Amino acid sequence: SVQAPRTRHASCAHPLAHPPVGAMARCRGGRLIAAVGAVAASWSSCVVRVGMAQEGGNYTNIIVSEEGGEFVATSVQSASSQVLPTGTLDLSLDFGATGFDGQVVIAGPSALYSRPSANDTFDSFGKAREMRQAAILFAHWLNNERGGLRVAGKRLALALRWVDDGNSRLQVTNATALALRMPAADFAMAGYSSRLTKYSAMQARAEGKLMITAGAASWRIYTEEDPFVFGLLPTGRSRTLFQSIVHVAEEVDAGRLIASNAKACGSGGCRAQLRLGTLGCDEDKKRYAAEYFSTPAINEPVDSKTPPEELRHALGRLQASGVTVLEACGLTVVQLKLATEIMEELGFNVFVLMAMSSPSRPEFEELAKGGWWQSAHILDASPWIRMAGAPGSFSGMTSQDFEDRYNAAFGTRPGYLGAAQFGALCALCAAVEVADSLDSRAVAAKLRNLDLSEFYGQIRFGATGQILAEPLILQTPEADHLSWDLKVVAPANVERTRGFVFPRPPWAQERCRYESKKVNGEECSGHGECTLGGECICRDTWQGSSCELSVVTNSSAQDQLSKLRNWIIGVAASITCIVVVCVLAFCLSRRRRLLEASYLQQLVVAVQREAHDNIADLKRRLCSLGWTPSRFHTELEGIRRSNSEKAGVSVAYLLSQDFLVLAQARSGKDDPTFYDLKDAFFFGDAPIGADAVCPRDGKPGAALVDMLSPEHRRECTHFLSWTWGYTVSTVRGGLNYWLRISGLRAEDVFIYMCFFVNNQYRILVDSEKTGSDDLERCFENNLKRIGKVVALLDTWDNPRYLTRIWTIFEQLISIKLGIQVTMVLPEQAAEELLLEIEQGKSGILRVKDALTKVDSKQAKAFCVEDEEAVKGLIQRTFRDGFRYVDDQIIQFMIRWVGCAMEAHMKSLVTEGDSGSLSRACAAAESSSEGAVLSKETRIFSDEFVFRVEL
Repeated sequence: SVQAPRTRHASCAHPLAHPPVGAMARCRGGRLIAAVGAVAASWSSCVVRVGMAQEGGNYTNIIVSEEGGEFVATSVQSASSQVLPTGTLDLSLDFGATGFDGQVVIAGPSALYSRPSANDTFDSFGKAREMRQAAILFAHWLNNERGGLRVAGKRLALALRWVDDGNSRLQVTNATALALRMPAADFAMAGYSSRLTKYSAMQARAEGKLMITAGAASWRIYTEEDPFVFGLLPTGRSRTLFQSIVHVAEEVDAGRLIASNAKACGSGGCRAQLRLGTLGCDEDKKRYAAEYFSTPAINEPVDSKTPPEELRHALGRLQASGVTVLEACGLTVVQLKLATEIMEELGFNVFVLMAMSSPSRPEFEELAKGGWWQSAHILDASPWIRMAGAPGSFSGMTSQDFEDRYNAAFGTRPGYLGAAQFGALCALCAAVEVADSLDSRAVAAKLRNLDLSEFYGQIRFGATGQILAEPLILQTPEADHLSWDLKVVAPANVERTRGFVFPRPPWAQERCRYESKKVNGEECSGHGECTLGGECICRDTWQGSSCELSVVTNSSAQDQLSKLRNWIIGVAASITCIVVVCVLAFCLSRRRRLLEASYLQQLVVAVQREAHDNIADLKRRLCSLGWTPSRFHTELEGIRRSNSEKAGVSVAYLLSQDFLVLAQARSGKDDPTFYDLKDAFFFGDAPIGADAVCPRDGKPGAALVDMLSPEHRRECTHFLSWTWGYTVSTVRGGLNYWLRISGLRAEDVFIYMCFFVNNQYRILVDSEKTGSDDLERCFENNLKRIGKVVALLDTWDNPRYLTRIWTIFEQLISIKLGIQVTMVLPEQAAEELLLEIEQGKSGILRVKDALTKVDSKQAKAFCVEDEEAVKGLIQRTFRDGFRYVDDQIIQFMIRWVGCAMEAHMKSLVTEGDSGSLSRACAAAESSSEGAVLSKETRIFSDEFVFRVEL
């Protein structure tokens, strides 16, 4: 680096608003030294740089210039890198070598200090700071808690580096180049905003560095030709907003959504009345208006400098133009508050009010809690919001965990940019470990195929490198003096759409609701309702502007009249009392039973989906029917126990990248067997599910299936007959091939796979029971309940499957019960079986010899007690014992091969496609019918008859 002519020392302002996590920091000689947890970190800051960062090389420099109001990027080959202005800051977080084998450096541009600017409506510095703080939090967690990254057998610490981009398109490529070259970084990360990332991405591509972006949503940044740039912000937030508005308007018009203010739409309906007006928005809004609404958009060119009187005139013009959908783009939160107050004064009532990114800002929430009641029902679009959900597969954090950590470190709640930055680093680091390399192209290839479940959401990238996700549509709550929290109302979903307030209530009604809640927190004090005109209509015996006064009468005449009326009513009621009571009791009892049955069905679904809000609501409903909390708790535990006992693991999860990464990371092997995973999953320092309460017996230690997210555990559809000696690739290959040939969807298939379904903490860890406990009843009941068996062979040539007592026993019971069994081979093994059969008689005999070497008496099990129990049951159940079992299995395998041969010959005659045999071999199905075969089996096709001597 070229030495700076001068250096800021301890008096310079630190570019971070808060010190690192757990840091004790002081600025000393231009460097801020911080202790982050147990790992010492050095924060290089306050360094002034000027002139060329490096010389004597061969650089590709992207130079951005302004020509006639347009910004132009030019690629220049030079022996030196770009010039940065005097006083440019850089900030580094470099972990020492102690405890690590090296470092992974991620670097990029960022707005390192605030520059007051009237044009910076979106507080670029504040958002850049949020992204940096999330990156710091990630580095602290990765290095201190996870132990760094594991690459090529080494443990690497994560180091971060930023160079100030001045929040300027003219400086951002220079800052990007210097950050990546001082010294060479491994990967690049972009700063905030699409307008800057567009150019910093060009420089990163020129450097040959993979770049992750968490602050850029524009699709123009990403390219399908060379997806070296990967973004965590989805595109089309405005488009999704407009689609949601049109959808909910159509729902109201169709009567599927009840709206208290539907009369505001008039006789033509809400959809026909949608007309867009904007405050300071870009030209894209006009295109969206033409696409979704019947009339062009009307834009008023306001910005953060617009004085209040001009803002009033702009809103008046939009009102006069009949605008019903209003979006505020160029306003600060304070100006947005002023705009809503002006709209109330003008009586400018709209169906929808949108303000992109504003409701997620801390100052918005502060104003809303402080009495800004006009903030209710404003729409926003965001890629992330703190919601309940499963922990991330890489970070192990939920949204609440991330928010709590961020708030503890920096004293404020994170927004979607912080979550996106953390999620981007999770994705990058997961891809680095899967690629086992720091090469940008190798890591980019893994990112393109990544399917990572994180608290930020499901992280999958499209062909261009931008995340495949749909933004969430948020709506601010109604002010109630007590709490404030955004709610998700779209994308289109029945339950969410019901919470979508559309059209917005008139300002007068909103003010009435807010003011009348001051008495006891309820609209009109809980004794009336606010009208559209803004007045409380009180119920009988209540009066006052907020229905807070009780009406009391002392008239003796009225008392006497009331007594007489009550006496007459009592006499009349006595005549029909018995009949009415009986009929009412019957109706109520029947209604109660129907409601109870309906609520219990809903409770089963809510427990399956872990919808805690729905569970709480159903508890309240059942208790209103007379249930006690203890009865509800007993029912809830019973449902959870039943769901756990009947649950199977999703084939989609077994085929997912999440499971493969977990298996490889836990075992330390590229293709572990399930015996390897036994130790990695259930023993060691961090066993999976060891601290979770098992829903079956209430003890610590849960089955692996209970630790999966709800979409990956449902009631079993198939029973998998297999052995733990198989490798992960054998299981995944066989299942994947079976799905392809059977036409089933991975998301719809849930298998009884003992490794996942049985509670291994009881069998392996505590040794309280064995897999053979209550063998005959439990095993047969499970097979009968599931009704379909998939038998997975690793190969046809002396398969391991026929040497294990469990798999032999499973085949025998399936034959005994007449349950359909589907034989499955991995694709390569199926093709090898095809080739062997096509050899003719000699090949068929070799197949027969390989698949009929069954000796159940010598078959083994991992657990000696299981082996003895199964063999004992065989000898007690069948007269000829092991000989009978061997004959049954041999006959079954012969029938399977015969079915496969018949399918092959038929395909040759009817299709001329030998490849179809592989499909037949991998999935030929058989049953127990015709258990006894003659010594000759005839295999018929349409034109051929083959006799196979067995």
